[in-house]
Amino acid sequence: MMHQQIVKYINIVSGFFILIIIGICIFFYLNPTSLNKFGLIKNIEIIGVKSSNSQKIKEVSIDESNNLFNYDLVNAAEKIETLNWIKKVNIKKNFPNSLIIFVTENDPFAYLLKDQKVFLVDIDGDIIIEENESVISENQRLILSGLESELNLSELIVNLNIHYPNILSFIKEMEFIERRRWNLIFNNNLLIKLPESGIEKSLKNLKKLIEKEKILKSNIIEVDLRINDRAIIKIDGDKLKVDIEEV
Repeated sequence: MMHQQIVKYINIVSGFFILIIIGICIFFYLNPTSLNKFGLIKNIEIIGVKSSNSQKIKEVSIDESNNLFNYDLVNAAEKIETLNWIKKVNIKKNFPNSLIIFVTENDPFAYLLKDQKVFLVDIDGDIIIEENESVISENQRLILSGLESELNLSELIVNLNIHYPNILSFIKEMEFIERRRWNLIFNNNLLIKLPESGIEKSLKNLKKLIEKEKILKSNIIEVDLRINDRAIIKIDGDKLKVDIEEV
C-alpha cells in the first residue's frame, strides 16, 4: 500500500514538471522574441581586476550574438587572455542575462631586456607589458637578459626555490648565456657563474659559500661554479678579505 502511494506521488510530481516544461516550450514557440531577450547579455561582472583594463575586458568578451545560449566560453576566455596583465580567465554564465568573468592577473617579477626594448614579465617569463627604459633606474626590480632568457626563467626559479630560496633577495640581475646557462649578479656586483647542467649541486655549494664562508662580506668579485665540486674565485686585490680581516 505504501509503495503504491509513493509511486502515485512520483507520477503526480513528474506529470506536474512535464506540464511546466510543455508550457514553457509553447510560450517561447508563440513568443520567440522572449527567448532572445531571456538570454541577452545585459550585465558583465568582472572579478579580480587590479592592473588590467575592465572596460577593455568587457569589449573583448562580447561576441556577435551577445546571447548566453550561443556564447562560447572558451573562445571568449582566450581572447581576454591576450590582453595586457591577464594571466588566466574563467567565465561563468549567470542566467537570465549576466556574465561573471574571473580574472587572474600577472604578478610582476622582473624587467626583461629584449630586442633593445624593456618588458615587464612575471615569474614564468610571460610578458605583461612593454615599459620605458627609465623604469630600470626608477624601480628596484630584478633585470633579466640574454637570448631566450624569458623562456628558461621558470626552470631556474624552480631550482632556486627548491635548493636556495633565500638567494633571490641577493640577486639584481639574471643573465642567460648562449642559451645554455645562467650568470647571477648580486646586489654587491658579485658575479656567480652557474653550470649548464647539475645546477642543483652548484646552488647547494653556493649556499655554503654565502652562509658559512661569508663571501658576500668579502672582496670576492666572481665565483665560477661551472666545474662540478669546484668553486673558482676571483678577488679584488692581492689577498682575500672576509669581514675586513685578511684570510
